[in-house]
Amino acid sequence: GSQLSRIEARGNVKTKSLEPGTMLQVQAEKVDYNFAEDTELFDNIFAQGNVITRPLKTHSLKEISAQQMTLDFPPNSQTINSLTAKGQVRILFSHQVTSKNHKSSKNDKPLPKDQKLSAQRILTSPYVQAYFTPGTSRVIRIEAVGPSTFKEIPNHPSLEQKILSAQAFRLFYKEPLGNLERFIAEGAVHFKMVPPSGPTRITTSHQLIALFNPQNHKMSQLQQTGNFTYQELSQRAKAKTAFHYIDQSLMQLKGEAEIENDTSKTQAEVIELHQVQKLVKAKGNVRSTYYQSGIYNGQIVSPIHASADLMEFHTEKRIGHYSNNAKFWGKDRVVYAEKILFDSPTKKLTASGKVTSIFSLPNEEGKSKHTTIKANRMIYNHADKNIFYQGQVETISGQDSLQSEQLNIFLNQENNNTSIKQIIAKGDVRITQQNRTSSSQVAEYFSQKKEVVLWGGSPKIIDREQGSTTGAKLTIDLNNGTFTIQGNPDNRTVTRRRLSQ
Repeated sequence: GSQLSRIEARGNVKTKSLEPGTMLQVQAEKVDYNFAEDTELFDNIFAQGNVITRPLKTHSLKEISAQQMTLDFPPNSQTINSLTAKGQVRILFSHQVTSKNHKSSKNDKPLPKDQKLSAQRILTSPYVQAYFTPGTSRVIRIEAVGPSTFKEIPNHPSLEQKILSAQAFRLFYKEPLGNLERFIAEGAVHFKMVPPSGPTRITTSHQLIALFNPQNHKMSQLQQTGNFTYQELSQRAKAKTAFHYIDQSLMQLKGEAEIENDTSKTQAEVIELHQVQKLVKAKGNVRSTYYQSGIYNGQIVSPIHASADLMEFHTEKRIGHYSNNAKFWGKDRVVYAEKILFDSPTKKLTASGKVTSIFSLPNEEGKSKHTTIKANRMIYNHADKNIFYQGQVETISGQDSLQSEQLNIFLNQENNNTSIKQIIAKGDVRITQQNRTSSSQVAEYFSQKKEVVLWGGSPKIIDREQGSTTGAKLTIDLNNGTFTIQGNPDNRTVTRRRLSQ
């Protein structure tokens, strides 16, 4: 019969369909047009050798190139049903946003109102299948199999460049305009974000799901699962799952979350990276380690550890805020409080709310002696080698105790060892020892002389066996247990002794 079944074209083939339902342009080295039986409608089009296809009707696809391509048509229709491309597949997508929907950084030049900002979206893969909405020739889904890459390359310096690679892609488009709604990447996911200024961010995972804003068609949210990792300069992070809210410049890590750099590491149930505020937030079983630089006596300085229910860390200032069951500890000390602020560069620590600190310091015999100090507030200043306590201070060391409103401890630190140089207690000072109670407004302890000086108010010493003594200044010699009394005209020396019977 005279029914047309196939058209074969060879050598630099160029063809363009003006059928309203198809609107297709194809060029290749070889093209076969196969017609369905008993009809003059296409069954499929097969092209081979440097194939370039341009769907002229869809707004989503601009150009598809490959070494081999097959276009299938549904029965009794001239609209494309599916497209299969093999060998060096490259898909160029149409993508535009307006300046009113674009957030520029503070360093960018202002954009004219409603200016169109274009960005090339390119998908490369060894194998691609595209599916179209029946009767419309508009793409609804694209699947890429094999090592594939999705790039978004801006043509304006205010836009961020994105490069995503994986073993497989699935892209989903939304009716009626056919805009990209979401895509899924699976297998060895590697996502690189290059901002107009600042460091490049790189994430990896097993799977990635991306959602797009329907208003400006930009990528708005990412979800990555399976061995997630993140890197930005020296900052590294990992978790089971990560959520990246791009419009908010926020990344949330969940499940065995961890973030670290060269100076510190933090683990928690949930960690949030606020990129604009340069802030890291953590909650749920928060645990941090701060690495200290320096070597003493051939040994590396011990790190400092922290834990709490909540944490906020400013990455530029390197200041950490810990709250709810906060705890800091190092080689020979531990601090508990409701809130603890740690300034990493200066090693300054401020604790507030039910503060309890425990020190383990060597005594005269070289054995460790534990001292517990409780207060409302504590400030440790590493530069001044000073610890300051304020509010209902209570110090307990063995069977001895000290109560005051303020307590200042001055330290000696040599060869990575810490010792007490001087202690000053102020405000209703009360010292309780095994057989002796002392009171004054001020008490000073000098480690070299091994003596305590009481003054201010009416210093008083009550000895269970020897009686009581008052004077303007009382000095207790801790070496032999004796004390010296100094009076003045306004405060006479009074000594009362018990008489033996």
